[in-house]
Amino acid sequence: MGWIRRETEKGTTQYICPNCHDYHEFREDFGEQTFSENFIFCRRCGARNGTGTAPTLTPPNEWVNRVRELDELYTKLQIVTGFTAEQLLEIFAAGYTLEKPDYSKKFAEMENLAEAAQPNEPLTMEELRESPHGKIKNSTLQSICNRANEIASRPPEVSP
Repeated sequence: MGWIRRETEKGTTQYICPNCHDYHEFREDFGEQTFSENFIFCRRCGARNGTGTAPTLTPPNEWVNRVRELDELYTKLQIVTGFTAEQLLEIFAAGYTLEKPDYSKKFAEMENLAEAAQPNEPLTMEELRESPHGKIKNSTLQSICNRANEIASRPPEVSP
C-alpha cells in the first residue's frame, strides 16, 4: 500500500504514511533524490514512499523437512563440465547417459529415517572422562582431543 497524497488549502502537498498515519508536508530537503524520483521517508517510522512498509521478519515456527526441498532441486539431466567432445562420445559409447537416477525412493527412506530416528542421549561427565577421544580439562569443560578435528561422542547405535 502506497502513501496517500493530498493538496492542502495553502497549496502545499501532504503525504500520509500508510504505516503510522502521520502527515508530512513535502519539502525539497525532505526527500532523497534517486533515479529521478523523489522518495520521501516517514520521520516517525522510517517507511519509504512508493514501497509501502516492509513485512516483519519472523523465524519459522515449524520444522522444515530438508529432504523434500532437496528432492525438488534435482533435475532430470546431469550437468557435465570439463570434458571434450571426444571424451563425451567415449563415455556415451560405454553406456552412460546424462539422465539422473531416480532418487525418490532414497529420499522417501531418508525421510522416514529422519522422522523415526531419535537422537542419542547426551554424554555424562563420567562417559566423557572415559572416552578414548579426549579428556576434560579442569573445570572449564573443554575437551582436548588426541587428533585434530576429532570430537568426543558416543558411537552410532546399531539396531539388532
